[in-house]
Amino acid sequence: MPDRADVAYFGAGPAPLPTEVLQKGAEAFVNFENTGLSLAEISHRSQTATKILADTKKALTSLLEIPDNYEILFMHGGGSGEFSAVVFNMVAFWVEKRRREAEAELGVDAKDQILERVRKVVRHDLRLDYLVTGSWSLKASQEAANLLQPLGNDFVNVAVDSRRGSTGEFRNIPSEDDWKLTPSRQKG
Repeated sequence: MPDRADVAYFGAGPAPLPTEVLQKGAEAFVNFENTGLSLAEISHRSQTATKILADTKKALTSLLEIPDNYEILFMHGGGSGEFSAVVFNMVAFWVEKRRREAEAELGVDAKDQILERVRKVVRHDLRLDYLVTGSWSLKASQEAANLLQPLGNDFVNVAVDSRRGSTGEFRNIPSEDDWKLTPSRQKG
């Protein structure tokens, strides 16, 4: 069997980790920080799990210089599983924000009017802009279109498709001046 130091791996997806990182992970998998529990056995609601997430967010924010107005999400499902999760969560947040605005204006007891106002705003204003610059963003835009199909066909806007004008291969990303953003997005 070859030694880890002798193997060069350039495959897509998961990448090789340094042996020291794997060894530290193996220790944590058996006995995390001398708790007597495996990292896989700790409740996701525990203070320990909360601290792991907070420390990881802090490290990522520092390492990647992530601005304060961004949020780091830890989600399951792999890359393509996130396509639907992002659509569901962002659309739900957007709709709820509009519902609260309508409720503040119309009053909490005006449920039928609130519902009609939200429906109207969804039909008129809900648009997801996608910049299709490669296979992953293409898959994300297609998943969004599938998920929102029951509402109609106008909710996903492909503002950029870097395949346009080429042989179907992803090429250069057009200048921002050429993006076909939803009008409300053009204002900033």
